[in-house]
Amino acid sequence: MPTLITFIIALLGGLIGYLTHIPIGEMLGAMLAVLITGRMYPKLSFPKQMLTVIQIVLGISIGAIININDWFASLSIGVLIGLLCCMSSQIVIGYFWLTKRCHWSRSEAFLGAVPGALAAIIVMTDAQEKPSYRVIFTHSIRLIFLMVLASIIALFNQATTEAPTELLTQVQTASYLLLFGISLAALAAGMLLDKIGIPAPFMLTAMLLTAGLNSALPQYTYQVPELFLLISMALIGGFVGLRMQGITLQETIDSVRSGVMVTLLSCGVTLVMALIFSQLLNISFSVLALSWVPGSLESMTAVAILLGLEPAFVMMNHIIRLTLLYLLPAFLGDVLKENKA
Repeated sequence: MPTLITFIIALLGGLIGYLTHIPIGEMLGAMLAVLITGRMYPKLSFPKQMLTVIQIVLGISIGAIININDWFASLSIGVLIGLLCCMSSQIVIGYFWLTKRCHWSRSEAFLGAVPGALAAIIVMTDAQEKPSYRVIFTHSIRLIFLMVLASIIALFNQATTEAPTELLTQVQTASYLLLFGISLAALAAGMLLDKIGIPAPFMLTAMLLTAGLNSALPQYTYQVPELFLLISMALIGGFVGLRMQGITLQETIDSVRSGVMVTLLSCGVTLVMALIFSQLLNISFSVLALSWVPGSLESMTAVAILLGLEPAFVMMNHIIRLTLLYLLPAFLGDVLKENKA
């Protein structure tokens, strides 16, 4: 019964958030609904199997926009090196700030400094028996800040808000049967990876399987229906709300402060790296900055379209950044388990 109640509350909160049309409204609405209800009914819970479903949905969604052939056509070695340098610098600077100034543990600081992919971070922290609310809070603040910024830019460019659908991830699904087959294969392969201790196994296998099929058979569409994505985002918000239960006001203030500082540091690093590599590669500073800022793929691509800043190039950079982040759990088993009791 607590699971069913939590599921209904998360979906209702997500629906309300979605109808408000605010950035990531379905996630924020579900998070607030579960958080508020949990104060009055502390027995709320989600089964871990629900997180498996979320992993598969998110993995397919990311894999559906990955085409290895397009990578080589759109990006040079110099741009890839610049992206890796930018991501590495963001992680290092954020890590040292969180460990030295905020006194976080090493695993918390690393996960808090990783530039983006809130959903991946939630799945990564699930490998810990004591998941850190601070990591989730920090990434939530970063995501909200950057999406609100993208929305503000969109408001000042309403005349050009119509975006070519081929540049965005909102596309129609061609074959539900194919998606179902990928889901079953990802579930089976993920169970094998789970047995050997690889974090986020179902998300990883779903992403790799979909990306491989997308590159080998591009005539099909592999995008998950938007309704499933919205439900997944609402459930993620529910998980975040559950993990924030019992947080004091002072802990909330400290987490918000950490999230703001890490976001500002990441954006500062992005601007510096974009300036350096714009000179080295003879590419527009604005294009590189938008390509490497740790925001969501959809919002940053939409901003690139609005401003006329090479949206295909921006999108491909963010796809690579997200791919690297979604692959990260496979190499972080020991780090993610540091906080186990």
